[in-house]
Amino acid sequence: MTQTWQLLLIWLAACVIAVIAGFGLLNIMVQDTEISYATELPRSVVTVPMICVIVFWGVVRAAGVLLEPVRTFTFGGLAVYLALFVVGRVLVSVAIDPVFVLILVLVILMTLGWMAIRGAARAMPQSVDRR
Repeated sequence: MTQTWQLLLIWLAACVIAVIAGFGLLNIMVQDTEISYATELPRSVVTVPMICVIVFWGVVRAAGVLLEPVRTFTFGGLAVYLALFVVGRVLVSVAIDPVFVLILVLVILMTLGWMAIRGAARAMPQSVDRR
């Protein structure tokens, strides 16, 4: 398997596990059966996006790609919280389907994650036993 395919599998696994962790945490933290704009969320929910960034980083590091923690937490956190803010502003001001906006934001965040993984893999020294 080429390095690109390995990186794609690592990226896909990290994205899926981070999203599952985020929705799992929201499911635990929010006791309502249906979440809507009227649902009052507890203050602890604000930590969920950063936990998703940490889970993403952990999966990538466990797979052997040396993704820098400080850069990942700083820029990943900024990207996630900025995306959430933009989603909130777009949904409040424009009549767009919320599912479309969610998919668009996920695609943008997953693209940023791919760029981070690919950049970290290129910066890693190649081992001697790889040919």
